[in-house]
Amino acid sequence: MNPTRTGTESAATPAEGAKLTPMMAQYWEIKKAHRESIVLFRMGDFYETFHDDAKIASRVLGVALTTRDRHSDNPVPLAGVPFHAVDAYITRLLRAGYKVAVCEQIEDPALAKGLVKRAVTEVLTPGTALVPGLLPDREAHYALCLALHGDETPGTPVGFAVLDFSTGEFHLGERPAREMLDVVARYAPGELFLPRAALTTPLEVELRQRFESLPVSFLDDASFTPRIAADVVLRHFGVLSLDGLGCADLPRGVAAAGALLDCGMRLKQTRLHAVTRIQVVRDQDELVLDDDTLANLEIFRPLRGQDPGVTLVHHLDQCQTAMGSRLLRAWLRAPSRRPDAAAARHAGVAWFVDHHAVLEELRTALAGISDLERLAGRIAADRATPRDLLAFAEGCERLPGVAAYLHAATAPLLGTLHAALDPLADLAAEIRATVVDEPPAHLRDGGVIRPGASDELDALLADTREAREWIAGLQETERQATGLGKLRVGYNKPFGYYLELPRGQAERVPAHYITKQTLVNAQRFITPEMKDKEQLVLRSEAERVRIETQLFAALRARLAAHVERVRCTTAALAAVDVLAAFAHVARKRDYTCPRLNGGDAIRIHGGRHPVVELLLDAEFVPNDVDVASSAAQILLITGPNMGGKSTYLRQVALIVLMAYAGSFVPARDAEIGAVDRIFTRVGASDNLARGQSTFLVEMTETAKILNTATSQSLVVLDEVGRGTSTHDGMSLAWAILEYLHDRGPARPRTLFATHYHELTVLEETLPRLRNRTVEIKEWQDEILFLHRIRPGRADKSYGIQVARLAGLPPAVIDRAREILAEHERMEATLVHRPPVPVGRGAAQMDLFAGAERQVAERLRRAILDELTPEQALALVRELRATL
Repeated sequence: MNPTRTGTESAATPAEGAKLTPMMAQYWEIKKAHRESIVLFRMGDFYETFHDDAKIASRVLGVALTTRDRHSDNPVPLAGVPFHAVDAYITRLLRAGYKVAVCEQIEDPALAKGLVKRAVTEVLTPGTALVPGLLPDREAHYALCLALHGDETPGTPVGFAVLDFSTGEFHLGERPAREMLDVVARYAPGELFLPRAALTTPLEVELRQRFESLPVSFLDDASFTPRIAADVVLRHFGVLSLDGLGCADLPRGVAAAGALLDCGMRLKQTRLHAVTRIQVVRDQDELVLDDDTLANLEIFRPLRGQDPGVTLVHHLDQCQTAMGSRLLRAWLRAPSRRPDAAAARHAGVAWFVDHHAVLEELRTALAGISDLERLAGRIAADRATPRDLLAFAEGCERLPGVAAYLHAATAPLLGTLHAALDPLADLAAEIRATVVDEPPAHLRDGGVIRPGASDELDALLADTREAREWIAGLQETERQATGLGKLRVGYNKPFGYYLELPRGQAERVPAHYITKQTLVNAQRFITPEMKDKEQLVLRSEAERVRIETQLFAALRARLAAHVERVRCTTAALAAVDVLAAFAHVARKRDYTCPRLNGGDAIRIHGGRHPVVELLLDAEFVPNDVDVASSAAQILLITGPNMGGKSTYLRQVALIVLMAYAGSFVPARDAEIGAVDRIFTRVGASDNLARGQSTFLVEMTETAKILNTATSQSLVVLDEVGRGTSTHDGMSLAWAILEYLHDRGPARPRTLFATHYHELTVLEETLPRLRNRTVEIKEWQDEILFLHRIRPGRADKSYGIQVARLAGLPPAVIDRAREILAEHERMEATLVHRPPVPVGRGAAQMDLFAGAERQVAERLRRAILDELTPEQALALVRELRATL
């Protein structure tokens, strides 16, 4: 997590004693107010940067660094980019972590008396910019604000607010401080906003360490003051009380929301018209997936490498619109915890599955719809271009076709979505009546407004039609009048219209031709009548652009007034798209409808991993699971590597997640009880940047699970304890299983995979623990993995056989077998005592027996610091002889 990069303080102060031109004095006045930003200073057809900003721009953007006033006492470093391509350059600066202040000419240079007036119209940051190149098409682009105060304990509630500036999607909520890492991971924001008071506090440091590449900006602490923040929220939504917004009981969440709204309005220098509603996020409404679970289950990102094909979203996202893809990600990121809400989605999916022809025709209709949600956001932010409006109209015109396929739907949710699909026909008609069918990319090019849309514009064009037609026919007229067949009419911005002839014919021009420019091979001329017509046309063009700009701005404002109406339609359209995508996947991959209830059991028959089954060359072997906090609460799974333990663990968690998100699931049958959270501790990884070993990371993640899980949680633990010595690891795994089993009313349903076969004896003393093992077949020192999970326990690990399959050299395999045989022989000679019951029916292993116990006791009594080298050697010999 890096602070958003800024220009240096020296860049906000001119050199002492420097004589400034009026333009540079204007620049420094503006730069002084935007010290933390790269200022893009509009000068004609370019945005210029100066001094340290220019050096940064040159390095980041790869543009030439030049010098203004090169021969003066104080030359000015300068780097510029063309205005027509500025979005691409802004994107690169933002991706590099810089803020950008866009300084525009706010008056027409042709009408300016003296220095053109300029002002910053917007400040762009990595998480708030609406630059198309910065926004992933099918993913939300959030700014996240945390209301930290620096004195939080792990259980202290911390307010958070999330805003997608491109769509107006806005959430607030509160979570304990210990869950802030999970909140950041869940939303994967483009930028994080914190109060300055949080700088260098323990939680801020932890966030910075965990999310090293995330840009962070610090806001004034006053913005988070409860009264000030609440006032910002109330004024924005035009309400008198927070009760009406459903967040009066979340003061910290309101503090974050108010600070983020205030920041957004200051950056955009306008009200955020796209933000028309606020959604309150509460624990009881959502199935919580923490940071580790999102990563370990590879929901959105690969755990290793960059291949998106290993992620769940890659295979589930069959949406036809960008709006649908973003909503699907939201449902996976925060599945509804309410069985009735998920069941309503299942009923919608089921109707589509049963009406296959309608489903495919609907999906075809959806495929042609543009991103109305983001287009509406651009309209509300006054950033929509003529082509944006045309795309918006075309998308609206397709809505009735989509609605027609839902007319006969009997699923209640589909009926609700059908009713919410406003066709927006009046908005599309207004755009069509105002904007031409093939508009230019920019208003400045003219020709945007359709004839008949404005009497004033029509009259202006009529007044200059004769002059335009005269210029259009000038070339042919002059060729016939002069007999000069190579004469041509040209135009450029510095000189306007001109007549051009090759140098060899220049002597034959009529007397009224006035020489304008001499080139190497040609000569250019003008005539008095030509200049008169040109002035008329150019004045008309300037006036036309002015009138069209006003008409377009008025149209955009009228459309922006309907942004909430558009929001309701796009939300319904996105939900229809997701449900249709779920149905398409269900039919294609033989998924079944899960049954959700409020019970404590998770029973899955013939379950499959939704990603692995698509990547395997062979047929996937399905498996069952039956786990319940009141009966088989813990499944202890043993068996060799490559047998399928980890796949089994993940597939159970993914099936539960998919069911609550509203999708059908890869199984023959699935009945799933209440689930509030899914926890996973899978795999091993160091975090060297934080100085944390594999084992420390493993224990930290496990501690979070043990301290947070409830009886409604699903816990998936894979090889806990393997990051340390065998005895330590086995002891910890043993104790963790006891704790999960005996911690009182909080008995989370748990799947626990391990290589410590000694743990299987716990089935005899822990009544809600069941042994499961990976089924294999052995034949002539070969093993065949059947990938089936069955009741029972593994009696050995088959590690050497797996190593041979992995391709270790035969010499290594043979030597390993020799060493294993010797260890087994030695163990057979030791005296093992049976486990001794301790505590509440549990058992404790005697880890030291026979000769090992004698050695341990001798070492305990030895005072090592007082031994001479000879004595130490003698002790080693004695211990070796004992063993």
